[in-house]
Amino acid sequence: AFLPLAGQLQQQQKQLAAPPSSTAARLSEGSRDSRRPEVLRHASATGEAAAATGSAADDDDDTGIGSKLGVDPPNALAWVLFGVSVVYLVHFASLYTQLPGLFGAAGLLPLAGREPESFDGSWFLRVFSTPEAGVELTAVLGMLLAAAQLVLPDLRRGIGGGLAYAALWACWHDLVVAGGRFTAYQMDTLLLDAAPLCVLAASGSLAGAALFGFRWLLARLYLGGGAVKLLSCDASWRDLSALHWHFQSQPLPNPIGSAAHLWLPDAVGQFSTLMALVVEIATPFLFLAPSPQVRTVAFAAQAFLQAGIALAGNFGPFNLLTVVLGFCLLEDADLMPAPGYRAPVAGPPLLASAELQAVATGAAVFFAGLAALWTVHNTNCQSDETWGAAALVYASLLLCPVALVGCARSWPEVFAGVLVVAGSAWPFAAGLGVPLPVPSSLLKPFSLGASSYGLFAVMTGVGGRPTMLLEAATDPSGPWVTIPFKYQVMETTRMPPFCFPHFPRMDWSYWFVPLGGQDSELQGWLLQLLKGIVSKEPAVLDLLDSQRFQELFPDDSPSFLRLSPSTYTAVLPGSGAAASEGGLPPSWWQRAAADLRTDSAWANLGPLGMLSEPLVFSREALLQSAGDAGQTAWPGVPGLRTAADGQGEGFIWSVLLLAELARRTLEVEEEEEVAEAEPTWALPVPSGRPSGDECEVQDGYQPAVSSGAKAFRKPPDAIWSLEVPDDWITVTAPLTIEGASAADAFDVYAKLSNHTKWSGWLRKVTEGDDGSSEWSIKVLTFVFSWTASVIKRSRPNVIAWESTSGIPNTGAATFWDLADTGCGDPPRCAMEFQVSFQSPRLIRGLFASNKVTTFVRNVLNRDLRRFSSVVLEGLENLEIVPVALPRLLVDSPQLDRVGACRAVLLDDGSLDFEVQGFGTDRSTKAMLNDIAAGMQQLAPGVRCKSIVDMRRGIGCSPLAVPAMLRFLRENGSNIACTAVLGPVPLIALARLIAKAAKQKGVEFFSEIEEAQAWRMQFRLQPEEE
Repeated sequence: AFLPLAGQLQQQQKQLAAPPSSTAARLSEGSRDSRRPEVLRHASATGEAAAATGSAADDDDDTGIGSKLGVDPPNALAWVLFGVSVVYLVHFASLYTQLPGLFGAAGLLPLAGREPESFDGSWFLRVFSTPEAGVELTAVLGMLLAAAQLVLPDLRRGIGGGLAYAALWACWHDLVVAGGRFTAYQMDTLLLDAAPLCVLAASGSLAGAALFGFRWLLARLYLGGGAVKLLSCDASWRDLSALHWHFQSQPLPNPIGSAAHLWLPDAVGQFSTLMALVVEIATPFLFLAPSPQVRTVAFAAQAFLQAGIALAGNFGPFNLLTVVLGFCLLEDADLMPAPGYRAPVAGPPLLASAELQAVATGAAVFFAGLAALWTVHNTNCQSDETWGAAALVYASLLLCPVALVGCARSWPEVFAGVLVVAGSAWPFAAGLGVPLPVPSSLLKPFSLGASSYGLFAVMTGVGGRPTMLLEAATDPSGPWVTIPFKYQVMETTRMPPFCFPHFPRMDWSYWFVPLGGQDSELQGWLLQLLKGIVSKEPAVLDLLDSQRFQELFPDDSPSFLRLSPSTYTAVLPGSGAAASEGGLPPSWWQRAAADLRTDSAWANLGPLGMLSEPLVFSREALLQSAGDAGQTAWPGVPGLRTAADGQGEGFIWSVLLLAELARRTLEVEEEEEVAEAEPTWALPVPSGRPSGDECEVQDGYQPAVSSGAKAFRKPPDAIWSLEVPDDWITVTAPLTIEGASAADAFDVYAKLSNHTKWSGWLRKVTEGDDGSSEWSIKVLTFVFSWTASVIKRSRPNVIAWESTSGIPNTGAATFWDLADTGCGDPPRCAMEFQVSFQSPRLIRGLFASNKVTTFVRNVLNRDLRRFSSVVLEGLENLEIVPVALPRLLVDSPQLDRVGACRAVLLDDGSLDFEVQGFGTDRSTKAMLNDIAAGMQQLAPGVRCKSIVDMRRGIGCSPLAVPAMLRFLRENGSNIACTAVLGPVPLIALARLIAKAAKQKGVEFFSEIEEAQAWRMQFRLQPEEE
């Protein structure tokens, strides 16, 4: 299914070469004699192939800018990688604060004493002397490496980035293996699923496969999580009351969730439940659509859903990771440049045909519509069985080939994408109970840890929140005091806390205790928790609210612990039973002992075994069951372990803040180095170079005061001052380009349509014939446009503009050389970018802040660095070949009362013909006669490649048609091809003329650049010759 579809599109894999300069530009290269041989730059075949495949030119020196750009991921993937690094740092830091309490010798799941076979799945934990040391150092290594990735962009791209993400993958994998049930949740497996894709994305050469892999991962996550809710036939999902109960009974609620449970109207809650199901089940098909607009809508829908989930509950970094992965749905231009981002060189995707993209997008939207209808149907269904799981699985798999070739840019990427689907299809289908025709044993070797997903398939706590109440006392007759948990609902007077982005694993696991089958847990981690409480083990108490625990038991530990099933109900603060008792804090929950036979909150839960009735444990019995513990201290990293123990989200935010401060400091230092180096423009004199008067002093080149160096200052022609009102905002950014002259940089910048190559915000730039231009930027789904006009263009020093509509703005880019090329120096130039614009008073006040001004300047500097890369990349893909400038054979302007026409013919066969106003018979005949005479001067074998520009013609009078037909019939053998530009009516007339003259090699265009590119690349087929 993959290879034939991609094979039909193979011819679209090559990019069009850059359009050549127009005839007028070629004739205006200088005032030299046109017959004199001159040196011109022409794109080499190697350079064109490199541009098509996203790699640098194939030369001996692979350290140039082009080779570096070739391994950079695109901007959307760069944001995914940056976000995943943040999530890695949060996960490692969060788990690090809990390691001693979870896995220490006195912890809930001790590593010491485990059977060696329990570590068989780890990759390198066995190399450490003890498993505790291995887990500690692995978590520290993961934190340091993830923080380094945030600070150093080179660790997120290229070979170094691939190795860094592979190391993070290995660290997290081994921690998940060692963590057992405490690291077996879907947020942990989701990060493991994304890990190999990050390695592909960072390497750059397989970025297309990684882009598809992330979209497919999101589709599996959402479709699996949504479909299981309806396939389970759970009543609360079918009657759309699930979210109402979810806000109260979720594992770790917060005040917003409790408020939503109490105050959200039933109709709003039911509509929210339906929308959540539609987003989870229907939008995954839109994730795989080729259309950027469709994917943008899908991204907005899933981001809105994740924001709502994160606001109403504590799910650690799960929601953050899901939104970060969703960046793969957007286009590069939809996002501001990622930190440290460099624009990559990449060819077009294999699926570049607009018609095929439209068909594939239509199929994705069609499947999404059917999935939405299936969702609505099953929410009203009263059947005990739900059909349609197989249809959902196979429909999503059917879209994978199109989604893959829409992302891939080479055949290795297609092959890698096929492996991604092969390895993940069987767990995805198995999670929904759908058998695949291919045995899972054949697909499992390619899985790389791929998992199935299905969150909250059956809503727990319909009618109340089931909780296993944990209490302590010094006497079996009481009074009993509730053990204070940090994040789990236990004390009725404690407000549900916020803990983002921390993920407290003991509190989360404790929520599963009432779900049944916990007799084995009493012999495992739950028993260890009780032992740690009665022995006041510091590592275990750090998992609880240790400060509150010490207040309740300041002298000695409790003598008795009691576990009893209870049902909690959220109430308004101050309305609970405690409110009627003076001096007590307001209650957030009401608690009642649960009757497992009649309590609806405990219905459909698994058998509790020993915990079905209140169970009391004495301290002596618990400590006797511990036996000879042989406890040893946790081998923590000095200083870091002290700072982390029991701190939770405080430690995580501190680590994130330090990483961000380090990143900002490094950026500021780089900017300061540039700012300090550029004002003097000092250039050391190479050894063996003539100095002083031995070199010809060019414009803008003056000796410096210090010996051994020369300083280049702005020549007068490169000075441009912006005269704007005082209340306008002005930002200036400098740039130095090593290896390019001012003329090289000016030519790239003056082509306004090039600006989208280095600006992350620009969506499109359109140039007009009169010097005007239309600009538009796109931020997510919002597009802003304005027009501008060039007010100064002086090659190679200045190009300045001002807006003619939209937000008032003006600016200039100035260029000047920094190298004395006459003395053998390599080219080097400076650029200064200035922009000034009017803004509302509020925004003006914000820009007065140094921080905001620095941010804007950094954005401009990043754009200019990418501009430098574009300039140098163009020079790298050029080779110097001697060619002769074309000689002018015919320049025939004709003018009459109703219009004008002109033809220019060069001795290389380039023929440019333009009509303005009405074309008449007299003027057409005179011009065509001049062209026919000029054709006689062409060298043997040279045939004309013409461009006929009728865009400013107002009718092209039929009086001129007979002369044109006669000319084409008589001279058609001398014309190889003709590109016609013009509006629809004139193009229709041109088609008739070409058909009547039986002329081949005719094509029709609306843009001059397209016509020039087609003329340059035109080749006649042998049968046409």
